[in-house]
Formats: sequence, structure tokens, C-alpha cells
Amino acid sequence: MPQTEDAEFFQLYFQSPGVAEAELERDVRLSIRSFLYSASGEGRDDAARDGREIDMVPHQGGSSRA
Repeated sequence: MPQTEDAEFFQLYFQSPGVAEAELERDVRLSIRSFLYSASGEGRDDAARDGREIDMVPHQGGSSRA
């Protein structure tokens, strides 16, 4: 699974007990909206245009973009 200096593949991020849950629970509405947006065609287009990998999570935590 891919890892860089700045990010790791989302499955690796979700393996750490409690870390992902705590982040997602901070703002459930934003978490669900972000997930749905990233799965949409528009979200994937925006990520490609910005040079981001859609399946990667920054080491400091999830994306701040909605």
C-alpha cells in the first residue's frame, strides 16, 4: 500500500485503533459530505487537477477540504 513522506493510503490510516474514528466523529456531517464528494466525478476531477491522490490521507490527519 502506498506511503509517502506526507501521506499514507487510507486503509493504513484506518488501521490505527481510534484515530480515524476520533477524526470522523469531530464533524460527522463534514466527514460524510467529504466522503461522498471524493467519490463523485467532480471530486475526482478536482483532485486530479490539484495533483492530489484521492485515496491518500495526510499523516497529520484527514483532508481539510470538503
